[in-house]
Amino acid sequence: MRVIIAVVISLFLTACATENQSNALSNKAVRISKTDASSGKKVALIIGNKEYQKPFTTLSNTVNDAKAMKDILETRGFKVIYKTDVTKREFDNSLEEFYRELRRGAIGLLYFSGHGLESNGQNYLIPTDSNIKAKSDTQYEAIALNKITKRMQSENDRLNIVILDACRNDPFAKSLGVGGLANTEPPIGLFVSYATKAGGVSSDGRVGGNGLFTTYLIKYMKEPLSFKDVFQKAREAVYEASNKTQFPAIYDNTINVNFYFTLPRKVKPDRNKKITIVDGLMYQNHLFTQRYTWENAKNYCNNLTLSNYSDWRLSTKDELIKLGNIKLYKYDNYSNFIKWYKQNQHKRYKNSKNYYHFIRKEFVENMPKYSWFWTSEEQNSSDAWFVNFTLGTDDWKFKSNGNFLALCVR
Repeated sequence: MRVIIAVVISLFLTACATENQSNALSNKAVRISKTDASSGKKVALIIGNKEYQKPFTTLSNTVNDAKAMKDILETRGFKVIYKTDVTKREFDNSLEEFYRELRRGAIGLLYFSGHGLESNGQNYLIPTDSNIKAKSDTQYEAIALNKITKRMQSENDRLNIVILDACRNDPFAKSLGVGGLANTEPPIGLFVSYATKAGGVSSDGRVGGNGLFTTYLIKYMKEPLSFKDVFQKAREAVYEASNKTQFPAIYDNTINVNFYFTLPRKVKPDRNKKITIVDGLMYQNHLFTQRYTWENAKNYCNNLTLSNYSDWRLSTKDELIKLGNIKLYKYDNYSNFIKWYKQNQHKRYKNSKNYYHFIRKEFVENMPKYSWFWTSEEQNSSDAWFVNFTLGTDDWKFKSNGNFLALCVR
């Protein structure tokens, strides 16, 4: 049973601006049950702003932090919308693109690295072209965080995460080192974390590197920990590494929700070994015999229930490539292809039917002679990409071709 949960992880608030309102409970109902939100479609909007105009300072590592977050989330199965140095219009357009993806049932994650500002108890994210001459201009020139979170919640009945690296000096304060977020009490179903305590200000980090909180967050996102443990461990590590001057704040109002950026390796979801876990994703792994057209392969995965999970989907090309010794070889004639094929025979695995395949040993026993698998990616309106584990290549074919297999993932 799915939970309507908006988990707001206002993580990297290094320019802290918080919602000081009481945040009455959302009008949207919350279905409370223990659920695993780690699987299924995942989409992230990542924005890194660096080049600001006065009174805001240019920042050193915001784009580095955004790029690092992009890289880790892509390896964890997120579709990433990645933008840098966005204007207010570009920010709004990116959000609309993000909201459209959420409507399709995706787990949502918003990450913003840049300047943030608190004004009259509200948090605002600052675009690079904002013309804020007085703090009262903020509501007109910046993006209100509470509007983002409410829209995310209204568009999506799954897990929503907001990560903000935006907690630096307030340019309108009378002295340096003043700024930060106020205490917040998020609505039921939200998880909020700041890079430092309420009212605190964090540095931008060393030039060319990553912020302290970003560094440790990514470190623990790579480990098989629940998302709450990821933030708790990052909090402890940041506190020690900063000589106890930076203590990330955590506000947790979630109810019985599980989420893993990296799935535990010892998960045993099926006694019959019909699932194999690779890099935090669950792959269907049984005897592959049924062949499909591209549309039928997508429908098969979307309607699959396996090991008590019902949120399977057709794998992307990259998700299939990581399963094998795929070279993506581009050959200009048949003789060159045969030469390459012979050179790579030692990289193939043999199954019980004495066929060779370019795929991980965990899968080879279930591979038929012609192991051509559809991916979810289209080459154009009439063709789609597939991965060939028999030859170790990828290519595209007519979607109407019914000779291909389906390997589902979650």
